[in-house]
Amino acid sequence: MPRASNCLPLLGSMVGGAVGARILISYRMGSFVKQTDSHTSLTSKSNELPKRLPKFLVLHNEEGKLKNMSPFLIQKHIYTFAGNVQSVKKMKSGDLLVESSSLRQSEQLLSITKFGDIPITVSAHASLNYTRGVMSSDEFLMVSDSEFVSELEAQKVIAARRITLKRDGQIIPTRHVILTFDTPVLPKKITAGYISCDIRPYIPNPVRCFKCQRFGHTKTACRGSSALCPRCSEPGHEETICQNPEKCFNCKGNHASYSKTCPKWKLEKEIQSVKVTRNISIQEARKIVHDRTPKTNHSYSAALKTIKNPDTPLEPIQTPTDTIVPKPSTSAAKNEETITVKLSDCCIRVPSSSGGSAWSNMAFVPENSKQATNFICKETERTLKRENCRGSNKRALPNLSSPSK
Repeated sequence: MPRASNCLPLLGSMVGGAVGARILISYRMGSFVKQTDSHTSLTSKSNELPKRLPKFLVLHNEEGKLKNMSPFLIQKHIYTFAGNVQSVKKMKSGDLLVESSSLRQSEQLLSITKFGDIPITVSAHASLNYTRGVMSSDEFLMVSDSEFVSELEAQKVIAARRITLKRDGQIIPTRHVILTFDTPVLPKKITAGYISCDIRPYIPNPVRCFKCQRFGHTKTACRGSSALCPRCSEPGHEETICQNPEKCFNCKGNHASYSKTCPKWKLEKEIQSVKVTRNISIQEARKIVHDRTPKTNHSYSAALKTIKNPDTPLEPIQTPTDTIVPKPSTSAAKNEETITVKLSDCCIRVPSSSGGSAWSNMAFVPENSKQATNFICKETERTLKRENCRGSNKRALPNLSSPSK
C-alpha cells in the first residue's frame, strides 16, 4: 500500500526489502537513531556515551601525612605517575587538589595508591567537576525531570530540577529548569528536541545555618551551643512565637537574618557568583571578593595618615652624584669660623689709570665680617696711592665703612 509523501515507516518495520539487514528506527527527542537487530552482523555505537573522567581530583591520606610532606617530593611523585599536571593546590583540610590536563592523565592519577610508604586515595572533587545551568522555556512545562535526564543524556546532563514557587499553600511550577552537566565547562546552548535553548549559569543562594544564623555552613555542621531566633537573633524561642523587633545577627541591621536586603547576604551572593563563573573553590572566591571589597569606616585620608605621619621629618634622599661634606668636630668649631664664599665677595674692582678696571688679588675672607671690611679698605687705599703717585686722576674713595650686604 503506497504511503503519503514525507511519511516515515512505522517503528519496527522492514527497510530495504527481504534481503539485507533489518534495521530498527527509534525516535529520541527530535533525532532518529538507527539500531541494528540482534540477528544481524551490523553494529552501531551511536547510543554509546563518550568516556568521561573527572578533571579535578582530590588526593587524601587518612592520617593527614600530606600536610607535613615536602612539596618537592609531592611534585616528583605526581610527575612520576602522570607527568606535568595543570595545577596542584593544598586544600584547607590538608588534601591535595589536582587539576589534570587530559583524560589519560586523569586515568593515571586515579591509579595512584601510594606516595612512597604513604597510602593515598584518589577521588573526584565533589563540585568542581560539575556545572549547573538554567534553561528557561514555556515549551517544556509538561516535561518531567526524569524525561529531561533521559533525553539529554547525550549532552552530558545528569540531573534536572524544575524551580517551583509556593503560593497560598500550592506549589506552582515555573518555566525555569536547573540542569546539572557532567563537565567542568558549562555549555552555552543545548538542543532539546527541535528547540535550541540558551543556558545561563545557576548562582545558588548563600548557605545559612538555621541554628546560629551564620553563613557558610549548615545546621548539621554547626558548632554553636544554642539556637538563635532568625527574627530577633535571641536564643530561647522560635520564630513563630517571637514578638521582639527584627534584628539581623550578621550585620546587626533592622531586618531578619534571612532577609535578602542584608549586606552580608549580598556579599555571600557575590562570592557564590565568583565561584560559579570562575569554577574555583569557595575559599578562593571568598578571598577574591574580600580583597576587592572596600573596608567600611575607613576613609581615604585615614589611610594616608597611617602611611605618612606629617610630624615625622623626612630624611633627604642621597644620590650617587651628591658630595658629602664632613661636619667639623666640636673642638674645631670653637676655634674656626665656617664661611660661605661667593665670587662677588672674593674680587674687588678698583679704578685704573687706563680708564678701565683692575682686579686686586683675591683673598678668601669671612663674609660681612669685620676682617673683610678692614681688608677691603686697606687694599683699596694702597691701590689708589699707587695710582696717584703715577699722576693719574684722583678719584673719590668710596665709603667702605659700611659695606653692602
